[in-house]
Amino acid sequence: MIDEVWKDVTGYENHYMVSNKGRVRALGGITVRKILPRYKNKDGYMFVVLTQNKNQKSHKVHRLVAQEFIPNPENKPQVNHKNGIKADNSVENLEWCTAKENSEHYHHILCGKPILPKKQKKNKKRYCKSSGKK
Repeated sequence: MIDEVWKDVTGYENHYMVSNKGRVRALGGITVRKILPRYKNKDGYMFVVLTQNKNQKSHKVHRLVAQEFIPNPENKPQVNHKNGIKADNSVENLEWCTAKENSEHYHHILCGKPILPKKQKKNKKRYCKSSGKK
């Protein structure tokens, strides 16, 4: 079992930390550390709300984890969930990618099987290039 490792969230140092397991905590004092609630947006991604100088801003958890734990020497703009499960924000499940790589991963590896919001499941048909199935 991998130990949970915590790092400061860039831009929120000494206020918020993110872990390699996809949890975010607020630092209230020397011993007070509160795990923040995670919410799901309309696309199924988990996010947290961070506050700085009385301004609140939502941040996708997978991006916070990737920014602090995964090197990005090619400066790729997106973060891919390798297993297609948007709620699994552990560092082992994430990788930096381009939009094209993200799309190819979906069509060639996942074959349109990730967890989607219910609206999309009923209304959208996905085409899987590797199997030719919809």
